[in-house]
Formats: sequence, structure tokens, C-alpha cells
Amino acid sequence: MLYFSFLWHPDIYLFENNVFSISWYSLLFLSGFIIGRFIVVRSYKLEKGYDLTVDMQMIYMVLGTLIGSRMGHVLFYEPEILKRGYLELFFFWKSGLASHGAAIGILLGMAVYSY
Repeated sequence: MLYFSFLWHPDIYLFENNVFSISWYSLLFLSGFIIGRFIVVRSYKLEKGYDLTVDMQMIYMVLGTLIGSRMGHVLFYEPEILKRGYLELFFFWKSGLASHGAAIGILLGMAVYSY
């Protein structure tokens, strides 16, 4: 019967030691970037050929994702970080990222790129 049970609170980290850790959430973000870049480059090559604008779009998208997801986490889940200092706002590795903040960050990053 244990085969049909769910583990509702799995371990957050895929790999963890004293120096370095990889969480499932960051692994999913990274795999999304890699798969997304593969799809976009492939479609550019099929349609009109590959150029450097694809790489620039990816840079803006990754930066928008990181900044937006961190800002979303801080604003929605840990606003006390802002009281400790604004520099800790950019410590992506210390606490969390929020996917809804990442979506807003991607939209803003693409708007900045297109401007």
C-alpha cells in the first residue's frame, strides 16, 4: 500500500553539502532556460537564420527572471528583508525566488529589450 502514498514535503535540495547546494526549483529554472533557448534558436534557424539577437534576448530574459523572481519573493513573502538592507535584495542564493515575480520580470525584460 505504500506504493500509492504521496510525499507532500519532499526535500528542497537535490544536492547539498557545506559549500554548494542545488535546489529543485533552481534546477527547473535552469532547465527552462536551456529548453527555451533550444526551441527559440531552432525556430530562428528554420525561419530566417540565426543571429545574435537571440542571445541578447536570452540575456535580458535571464536577468529579468532572476531580478523579477527575487523581487517577487521579497515583496510577497519576506518583506522584512527590505528592513535589513537593500543589498540583501540581490542575494539570490540566500532565500527564495517566486515564479510569478519571474513572469513579471520576463515581461519587463523583454519590454526593455524591445525599446
